Amino acid sequence: MERTRQVPLRVVLGVVWAFSVPVASGAQDEPSVAAPERAEQTAPPSVRVEGVTGRLRTNVARTVAQVPRACAMASPERDAAWRRRVVAKAESALRALGHFHAKVTARWADDAPCSPLVLTIDPGPPTRWSHVAITIDGPLSDSDAAQAWRATVPLKVGEVVDQGAFDATRDGLLALAQREGFVDARFRRKALIVDRTRNTAEAWLVLESGAPLVIGAIDAHDAPVEASVLRRALPVAPGDRYRLEAVAEAQRSLMSTEWFDRVRVLPDWAARTGDRVPLRIESTPAPRRRYEAALGYFSDIGAQLRGTIAWPLLNRRGHQGEITLLFARETQRLTFDYRVPRRHPKTEFLLWHGEWSRESRLGLTEQTAQVGLSWTRVRDAWTLSVGSDWLRSRTDSGSAVTQSHFWLQHLTVGWQGFDDSLFPTRGFGWQATVRGATRRLLSSDDLMQMHLRGQFAWPFGRTIVRARGEWGTTWGGKLTELPRALRFFAGGDRSVRGYGYQTLAPRDGSGRVLGGQHLVVASVELLHPVGPPGWYGALFFDTGQAFDSWLDFAPASAIGVGARWRSPVGLLQVDLAVPLDGDRRTPRLHLGLGVTF
Repeated sequence: MERTRQVPLRVVLGVVWAFSVPVASGAQDEPSVAAPERAEQTAPPSVRVEGVTGRLRTNVARTVAQVPRACAMASPERDAAWRRRVVAKAESALRALGHFHAKVTARWADDAPCSPLVLTIDPGPPTRWSHVAITIDGPLSDSDAAQAWRATVPLKVGEVVDQGAFDATRDGLLALAQREGFVDARFRRKALIVDRTRNTAEAWLVLESGAPLVIGAIDAHDAPVEASVLRRALPVAPGDRYRLEAVAEAQRSLMSTEWFDRVRVLPDWAARTGDRVPLRIESTPAPRRRYEAALGYFSDIGAQLRGTIAWPLLNRRGHQGEITLLFARETQRLTFDYRVPRRHPKTEFLLWHGEWSRESRLGLTEQTAQVGLSWTRVRDAWTLSVGSDWLRSRTDSGSAVTQSHFWLQHLTVGWQGFDDSLFPTRGFGWQATVRGATRRLLSSDDLMQMHLRGQFAWPFGRTIVRARGEWGTTWGGKLTELPRALRFFAGGDRSVRGYGYQTLAPRDGSGRVLGGQHLVVASVELLHPVGPPGWYGALFFDTGQAFDSWLDFAPASAIGVGARWRSPVGLLQVDLAVPLDGDRRTPRLHLGLGVTF
């Protein structure tokens, strides 16, 4: 550190002494530190500290504990030397927190061999900041990052000197410059000047930021995808400002593509020319295939087994494929997805989709085949998807077989803003889908359908309030000719608890559930932590119905209690719901393992 003005000799001596004080950064002559504010700690049995409390006592105790004592080799000379080192350490710990006039007296607790040392401390008046000057010269000064950093500086005029805080401020300012791409930033002045006669100190930090660096060429010669594909997946490009966070984001972005088993984005300092620093991408391609198996359970559909084969990188254009087979007691489904990235494969892509499914429930057996193409764009919390699907279905009710086909055009817009996708405690999200078909374009009937879903979660103290709602309506189309995928149903674990899965909908003369043209569902749930960490108790109210005419809308409702456990294998949900409609009030148990909100 430097001294830039003439001061009396006794003050100069004070400055030199002050700079030998150990501080939190470890950049001084002694290893003692100014301990962070925390619960009060006690010195080891060999030293007892008296006369000070709080952070002063904690820092002294932690610092003197660093002085080793070998009682087995004790002698009067060794004890005296150890005593002097302990006193020196205690004084340095006090100076680190602004007490330059502290008096430390030491005495042995008793006359026994290796007796504990008792330190009695008079901290004296503290030294306070009389002047704090922190200046940034250069373009970094006007940046938003610098403005935000200034608001966090702990050095304030009138407060007690903390040399650890001074070092943290100095190091933090230089780290800020490095993060923002000002790698040539240097201190023109960095000084802490102590006036022991007045018990005051001055802090001076003057940083010359220099010019910011920009990103030069990006070298990815060993990448498993074409250079043009890689560039579209990168959030940075040559000519952009160089920032550490931008480089880290580039690495995260590439890793999230699933094209790589390992990838690193590094600045090539040896190839730097002027203000341009090239980036080098080192990578290992992803395995040719990935396999996944999952087992889940919901009381509505029973156990379900899902197996997936994924091809994270089919060719150098970044295409990806996936086949998934789902098997449950009443539902079997086989899907195939082929993804073509337009920019990043997770944020903008074309998706070719194929699906075959068979569902047998409540006396109806339906087989459905579907193929389609969609374009999806994800930006921040927003999702936009536009697509076209060809859907063909065959429904067997036992007494009749109906077949239908629809060429559906669809648009979906959604927004998600939850703090946790698996167990949200704060935020909200919604999704709106509009789809339609017409007889003029290879469809069995004219059809227009809208479907809205919304969720909300917010903490009030330790209690989490959750709400969800669902609304759907259909215009046109003969209900008996619509596939189940185009009909609305209510009831079950993730709809209206207390009732069977998809049982809240219009029925035919034989009592078979047909589904409805419209849907309304709402739910409110209170969660409160109980017992061990990860356990929550729940109170809830559900209501809703699928129906054909708004004049016939009569929602079924239920109340209940439940439990949630954030287990290592997923969210375990147990609910006991009591229906409030009809003659029976028999409680219904709902079990689930997986995401249900």
